[in-house]
Amino acid sequence: MLIVQFMTAAEYSRISKMGVKQIKARMDLGEIPEVTNLRHGSVRYVDCVNLTDRMLRGELVFSDLSQEGNQ
Repeated sequence: MLIVQFMTAAEYSRISKMGVKQIKARMDLGEIPEVTNLRHGSVRYVDCVNLTDRMLRGELVFSDLSQEGNQ
């Protein structure tokens, strides 16, 4: 079994069917874990190991991003 440790937000966007901007917004909120030491300019990396662990534990909950700007 091959475990992907990290991938770019753009790569994760294709898999998850979420937009890159939405993924980056969720990374800013801490909902999607990020590998910060790999960050190069605007390229951001999703921590797939941590994300999978949180999904399996049922700890991953996405907020309604449309409500974020209204507060």
